Parts: sequence; C-alpha cells; structure tokens
Amino acid sequence: MMAEQSLQRHWLRHPVYARLDTPPDEEMKEALLTWHVRACNLPGLPGCDLRVRRLTCPSALSSAGVMPLRLWLMNAGPSPLYGEHRIMLRLRGFGRSFDITLSADPSIFLKMSDIVYNEMVQLPAMPAGDYTLLLCCLRGDGNPLRLNIDRQEEEGYYSLGSMTVDDQPRPELYAIWDRYYPEGYYPLEDPKEPCAE
Repeated sequence: MMAEQSLQRHWLRHPVYARLDTPPDEEMKEALLTWHVRACNLPGLPGCDLRVRRLTCPSALSSAGVMPLRLWLMNAGPSPLYGEHRIMLRLRGFGRSFDITLSADPSIFLKMSDIVYNEMVQLPAMPAGDYTLLLCCLRGDGNPLRLNIDRQEEEGYYSLGSMTVDDQPRPELYAIWDRYYPEGYYPLEDPKEPCAE
C-alpha cells in the first residue's frame, strides 16, 4: 500500500506526523525514526534537534567592515526542519544590540545531519569596544527555535563568544576566502601525526 502511493519518500518534501494511542516500545520508536517522524501526539518522542557544532569568525573586527562567518550546525533530529527559518546574529555591548539577519537560503534546513554555512557578514557602524556574539534561529512566524546547545538562552538567542570592534581597517578580511577554503570539512577529531618511515 505504501509503495503504491510512493509514501516512502514523503518525508523529503513534507513533515510526517504520527498519532499513537499508546506509548511506543523500542521497536515502534525505531519505526518512527525510519519514517522520519517530525512530531507525535505523545511527549518525549524525537522532534527537532538542531545543534551548533562550531561558529568561527575573527575575534577582532572593524566597525562597518565585514565578518567572515563560518557556521556548522547539525540536525540530529529524525527529519528536516520544514518551513521558513532564518538565522540571526546579535552583537551586544554598551547597552545596545545590533541585530543582523544572515542571507542563508531557508532550504539549508532541509538537510539532514551537517549544515555548513559561510557568509561575509556586513557589519553596521558600531562604537569601538567589546561585544558578545549571540545566535538565534527563527521560525517563519518569528518565534525562536530552541537549539540543543549547552549555553545560556535569552529570548531565543544563545551566547557564542565575544569579539572586539574598533575603527582599524582590515581589508584582508574581504579576501580571506581567496586563500582559505571555506567549504572544507570539519573533522570530528584532530588528524593523527604521520608515522616516520
């Protein structure tokens, strides 16, 4: 029946929801994962599980300059994140916040497992000083998506580090990816030292 209706690949285009009458046993949980079930009427089952693996950017930036940003997320949940989502950055310091919407295509959230995104983020004119960098993922309705990250959350934003902004020009940041490959892979462990022959 499922094969006749081509439902085995339905999860690639649309979310799959499960309605259960009783809590699932281990075999049923495995079946729910196989079908990439996005949500279920019973609590405690797999749902959205978006994790921040790494965010890389320079620690010293120029006001009104660029920030080469490399973001590595991981969708560890059973299905893609359907619908419109956008990634926001917030630079907070001196009692002020500067919000920046990244230009990421919403289709990146349809990926399973690793989501790697690179962008040259244009910074606004900002007073010189130290800032906290925060990250938020917003749903299409404007509500924040809860991330699976061991960091303090504030209105859906998670603190990921700090940086210094000043008025010193940094033209080398505009061309940093000309000599550095931004699409490289992220090893889960450091490579081993080669053996001497």
